[in-house]
Amino acid sequence: MARFTVFLLALTLTLCQLFALAAPFGERRQIGGIKCNVSRLAIVSNLAASSKAVKNLATAAAGDPAAAAAAQTAQDGLTSSKQAIAVIAKGILTGQQSNADARTQTENGLTTAQSALANITSTDPAVTSAVTAAQTKVDATIADGAKVVANC
Repeated sequence: MARFTVFLLALTLTLCQLFALAAPFGERRQIGGIKCNVSRLAIVSNLAASSKAVKNLATAAAGDPAAAAAAQTAQDGLTSSKQAIAVIAKGILTGQQSNADARTQTENGLTTAQSALANITSTDPAVTSAVTAAQTKVDATIADGAKVVANC
């Protein structure tokens, strides 16, 4: 009887462990295909380039308080997007469903950056050149975000 009880206990524990490790039906990892992953890499890469371009703008706009404030707003938007993408990446790597709030935060951060840059009016050629460079990078990041949505 003791052997049967030990066997039954071992079988029960093994089954419990298997069920605990098994993913629920219908859940799938969101690793994605090649197009999806290339799009993800592109948005991360362009987000870093956008951040660098906005930092360059902030340096160029140091003497223009309005432009400097707009550059800071743009940088805050990009930082928010980076944080949200980090949440999404963690979810992808752990096999969790994509976080809808993080997707919205990414979009809102990029829109904030784009709007802030669009509102900069300066006559300083260094500032206008830096604004154009930053806008180009942010627009590319937004386009990459649309590709992620389409490909993933």
